[in-house]
Parts: sequence; C-alpha cells; structure tokens
Amino acid sequence: MPRPSIARRTFLWLPAAAALDSGITARAKAAVRRHLDLLLDASGRVVNIKGKDAAALTSMCFEILHASTGEARYRRAAVELAGRVLTGMRASPTGVLPIKEKDRGGEKFLGGGPPALGWYAACVAWVLHRAGGREADIEYVAQVVDRFSWNPEGWWANTIEAATGRPGIVERPTQVNKNASMVMAAAVLAETLPPAGAALAARLRGKGLSCLRRRILPAQMSDGYWHYGLTGGDPKNKDVLGYFLLSAGLLVRVRRLTPSFRDAALDTALDRAAGFAATRIAGRYDAATDPRRVFDLILLLADTGRTAQAARILDSAFDQFPYGNAGQDGARCACDLATLMHTCA
Repeated sequence: MPRPSIARRTFLWLPAAAALDSGITARAKAAVRRHLDLLLDASGRVVNIKGKDAAALTSMCFEILHASTGEARYRRAAVELAGRVLTGMRASPTGVLPIKEKDRGGEKFLGGGPPALGWYAACVAWVLHRAGGREADIEYVAQVVDRFSWNPEGWWANTIEAATGRPGIVERPTQVNKNASMVMAAAVLAETLPPAGAALAARLRGKGLSCLRRRILPAQMSDGYWHYGLTGGDPKNKDVLGYFLLSAGLLVRVRRLTPSFRDAALDTALDRAAGFAATRIAGRYDAATDPRRVFDLILLLADTGRTAQAARILDSAFDQFPYGNAGQDGARCACDLATLMHTCA
C-alpha cells in the first residue's frame, strides 16, 4: 500500500505519568469501572465472558482496576477469570485453547495459537503473579508457551494443532501481530516466573528478544508502518491497518508490563508507529462500528505522548464505548483504557 513519508524528528521519551494528562486517565478509569461493574452479577461473580481471549483480557482489566481503587472485589474477579482460562488450558492436551479449523495442504485440523495464546498467557500470568501464591500455575503457563512451535531464526508458528502440537506454518516468517503477541507472553512470563524457573525464564526471554530485535523491529518501514507479514507485503482481504494497530498495541504492553524488555530501539519504533497512525489512520475508523480499532489508536497515541490528539478522539468515542459487552469488543476496548491507567500508576 502507498504510504506518505513522515518527517524525521528528535525523539525524547517522557515517562507515561508525565506524558498523559489527568483528564485522559480519569476518563479511562471511569469507563473501565462502569464497564466492569456491568460484568458482575448480584453476588459479585463475573458473568460468562465470550471470546477466544476475552476472559483473560477482562481479568487483567479487573486487576488494574483493583490496583487503582484498592477494592478487593475487583481482585477476586480478576483471579476468578484467570482461573477459568487456566481450567480451559489444562483441559487441552497441549495447553493451547482450540480456536477454529485450519487447513494445511488440504488437511484440516483444529488449530489454536497466537495472537490469542499470547494474550491469555500474558494476562493470566500477570494477574496471578500480582495476586501471589500461584507460582505453579505461572510455571504451567510458561511451559505451554515454551513448547509452542518456534523457529530459531526468530519467529513462532502461526498456529498448531491443539490436540497434538503439530505446527501449521513455522518454516517461514509468520504474521507480525502473532509474533508480537508471543513476545508479550514470553516477556511477561520471563519476569513473573519464580526463581526455581530461572532456566525456563531465560529460554523465554531469549525467544522474545530474538523475535523482537531480529525480526519485528527490523521489519518496520521507515515511516513507522509494519506490513501484515514479517517479510513485507499485505494481503488484499485483510484489514491491514487494523492489524498494524493491534501489533503496535501489543508492543506498547511489552514495554509497559515488562520493564526489562524496554529499550531505546523499542521506544523509537513505537514513536514511529504512532506517527504513522496519527497521519494515516486517525479518522478511518468509526467507534460505533469498529470500537476496537479506535481504542487501539487512542492507546498508541496517548502512550507515545500525543495526548491532545488522543483526547480529541476519546472525546468523540467515549459515548460509543461498548459498556457491558461480554465479548471481544468489551474486553479489547477496556484493556486499551486499562493499560493507560496502569502506565500512569
């Protein structure tokens, strides 16, 4: 796709607490709290959350709200949802949740993997680490991610057969958003594993850094854009700008949830990505029909210090937030805003 060049500029990173104004964080907290309260029944239990990774994302949102308010009911909800995801993982022979039927060379199989795997592995581990006393569960999640098919050239398989672990595509570089999600999972697990899991943590850290530094960051175009595939080029039947926002948002979480993975190269890459989004994507999506893309955009802009533009978009999108939605839209939009709350904590 043709892309206008974006002028180079001097980049000085400000910590999120300084870069984001109180108005954005206050509105984010109000929206997240209103949304999550609608997901609790009269007894304080979480309603059924639908979607391949929605329960894990919502679990993280509840934990961030707990940190912000100190209310124990939000921690209970976070742990409850993380437990539901773990139950599903343990019911799968590989620990990977089956998602949908896949095809490889005419052979059909029930596949599972990233980006969903990256989301639920990272969220569950992060929540349980903060809750404490769940080291064995975190190690189990780490083992699932460590076993997931990996190419030592620096990328993960696009999917596996959930029943056997047999990979789909792993012999050539796979989609950037799938790999970004696995970098996030590997990074969170490397930082949350207990000392007894040091060797496992080191392996995951090595994979995450290899993918990030050898594949994802070098694949970024000079104007900040990431193609859908790590080797360049975009399919005609995909919302490639949406996948770009998804990938950038996953990398925002890498540096916010896992400080040891953050460096100048990642900061610069995200600033470039936000520059592309500010000029080429803002205004393309409608919060009423595609709220995930709009709130992904708000996260990226706000996190990189473009608070005035982020606030303007939030003003127009705030009333379109999918309050009480128990599926992917509610989970993803809430997680975008909750991430802003966390980065300002």
